[in-house]
Amino acid sequence: MSAIKARRRRRMVTALVLGLVGVVALPAGLVVGTNSLLNTSGGKSIDQTPALQIPTTPAGLLVGVNESDEVTMMALLAIAPGAKGGTIVSIPVGANAEIPKSGEIHRVADTYKTSGFDAFVIDVEGLLNVTFSVAAKVNTAELAAMLAPIGDQSILIEKEAINTELDGTDAVVLSAGQQTLTPMQIAQGLMARKTGALESDRLSRIKLLWETVAKAIPMTSVSPSTTQTTRSTTPVIPTDIASFFAAVISGPVQNWQLTGTFVSEPQRNPGPRDLYDLDGGEIIMVMASVVPSSVTAGSAMISFLIDSPFTDARITRQAVLRLAYIGANVIVVREVPGAPAAHTVIKYNDEIVRSDLELFTTLFGPIEFNKTDERVEGIDAQLVLGEDFRAFIGSAQGATISTTTTLVGS
Repeated sequence: MSAIKARRRRRMVTALVLGLVGVVALPAGLVVGTNSLLNTSGGKSIDQTPALQIPTTPAGLLVGVNESDEVTMMALLAIAPGAKGGTIVSIPVGANAEIPKSGEIHRVADTYKTSGFDAFVIDVEGLLNVTFSVAAKVNTAELAAMLAPIGDQSILIEKEAINTELDGTDAVVLSAGQQTLTPMQIAQGLMARKTGALESDRLSRIKLLWETVAKAIPMTSVSPSTTQTTRSTTPVIPTDIASFFAAVISGPVQNWQLTGTFVSEPQRNPGPRDLYDLDGGEIIMVMASVVPSSVTAGSAMISFLIDSPFTDARITRQAVLRLAYIGANVIVVREVPGAPAAHTVIKYNDEIVRSDLELFTTLFGPIEFNKTDERVEGIDAQLVLGEDFRAFIGSAQGATISTTTTLVGS
């Protein structure tokens, strides 16, 4: 197993064992873009079995670097199907990027200082379990130029934003209170970092500023038909970060900020450093919702598409974590309309994988297995959550998972 794959597995297992009761509340509409991800009349495979397609959903990495050449902001940019609009996912720069082989933990932003930008990008790809089509660093002026199309925006700043300048002095870049901000001021607020201050103190401001950017794009700027993919249309993926960002803000924009929990244990974080554990289940769920075609399979095990009729993201997260725990890959997560069916169903196309699918019953409770002729390229099985899964995870038997359970592929 490669170092990156091992890191992904360890992070997901830790998230499951330690974070089963964590709450992840997906914002309304986050997974709406993936509800129509799969064509109902996709291409044909060699054996002529109809194959549904996962359309191109490229991921870009936008990295903000200050005058001291420190990473102070980073965001995953996701272009929606149809190449108009998308999602901005804010990532804590102090995220824990543990190397399991040595047991060393470090801030992902520190990789940039110690090993350079290319190594930093690889570290973030391992952290998020995705492959970036574009990755680039920008300064404040360059970020402001990218934000220029949204114009000035009215916003309520609850706490002033302070930035430590190159000469070591602190400067207020955003005052507290209701005000109208220019694209340059929004960029300054996103990039601002006071030396010695915890990143957790500024995450709420970063979230607010990205929300402001998202809301500045009219939701009616793209007609519904442009979010549908066709066999004859292949979107052109931008090759530079400015064009990539322009594609994201050319249509409806959603935003999301990954949860970071400060690492307070002295044995894991001596010093302590400004270090944060991310929620592995949240990462899988969000990445599989907004950039499924960019998700990298972390193991040789079965790859899943999850359909969840539940509006409570905690239920979907439970399914994601349980699949990851046993070593499966979660490639696509969709929120589907309608009331949940009584039973949880796994649909599969290849009889060879049926015996492997039987492994999942211990973590999901009762499951119905349905063989189907319908296939999704890159997907081995489709999990459709039902009411019996919600009942199972709420029961004494299903509420917790034994840490002695054998991990397939470990």
